[in-house]
Amino acid sequence: MKATLVALSVLALAAPLAARAAQAVPTGSGAAAPAPQEDASKAGTLQDTLTRYRFASRPDTEHRLMESLVGSWAVTATWNVGGKKVHVTGVSENQFGLGGRFLECRASAGDGDTRVEALTLIGYDDRRSRFSVVAMNDLMSFYLPAWGTFDPARKSFIFHGKERDEVTGGVLAYRELLRLEGPDRHVVEYYLDRPNQAPVQILQATFTRR
Repeated sequence: MKATLVALSVLALAAPLAARAAQAVPTGSGAAAPAPQEDASKAGTLQDTLTRYRFASRPDTEHRLMESLVGSWAVTATWNVGGKKVHVTGVSENQFGLGGRFLECRASAGDGDTRVEALTLIGYDDRRSRFSVVAMNDLMSFYLPAWGTFDPARKSFIFHGKERDEVTGGVLAYRELLRLEGPDRHVVEYYLDRPNQAPVQILQATFTRR
């Protein structure tokens, strides 16, 4: 099952910035070069716009909830593959990127033909007031997004996502539970939600700080 490693593609606010940048570039072969003071003024406007975007998206309280996930981790995982449990070990390197806005988790597990490499990005979308996770791995050519919240009582991030099967027309619903068990240990569990059936756990992975 390819919905195994769930966890964010970045949608840049490029359109308004590109529009502002275009204003500073003359078009047409006969266009006259702008005066130096005009260039400086428009460059300042663009810089002010970028500054406002960075300030509005700056890391805040929610990002501090992810700080204990930073570091080098040893991973022990159990996969549910066709009803059989497969045990693998691996490592994960987690660090903040893009100015601390996203936690980047690069993991690998297994050996030889069973080795899987994965990239997971976890962030917080202050427009939706929800955490986000996007998962990519070398088993698929697409990413799996999910959205969720943090439960302080359970010390857990809880994510939900859906993926449409274009062949059958069905919808694959999945959940991720990321439980903080302390500064040096956390557990990730993935489930498939099936209509009128009990959910199936497809992965449980324990991360221990190295």
